[in-house]
Amino acid sequence: MIGYRLNNDSGASYIALYGWGYDKTMPTSNPAHLVEYYILQRWSYDPSQGATPGKTFVSDGVEYSTYRSTRQQQPSINGRSTFYQYWSKPARPQALGQDHKIIFADHVKAWADTGWIVPNMNNLDASDDPTYQVMAVEVFNPGSNGTASGRVWDETP
Repeated sequence: MIGYRLNNDSGASYIALYGWGYDKTMPTSNPAHLVEYYILQRWSYDPSQGATPGKTFVSDGVEYSTYRSTRQQQPSINGRSTFYQYWSKPARPQALGQDHKIIFADHVKAWADTGWIVPNMNNLDASDDPTYQVMAVEVFNPGSNGTASGRVWDETP
């Protein structure tokens, strides 16, 4: 579980719990061998456009919808690769100035319940399975600036 509080958001494309999962035993011809994931909290660009919808679920009182996109031969943590992006998007952006909680296991379960293959998200040996997780601010419009400030902590149950 991750706890966080955002104090401001000035133009970020995404503020999300972000990371990668990788299964080195799965053939690279299967896009599920490598998954880039976003658990959105705030956004200015809607990633659900053109994505395959999954399911809607509630985690810690927040309703999320899941989506999956396929990236064809795009840059990744393993060089150019074809991989899936899994998205969890709340019904509305999370409020600034309040404490929030992200229960990662709920999102992994929702993706798996949809039938989407979820690679090992717990192997953090970057030399073999390059998986990681960060609270990220992403800005991808070169003509824009985006910043956010806040605090992130380990929310133990």
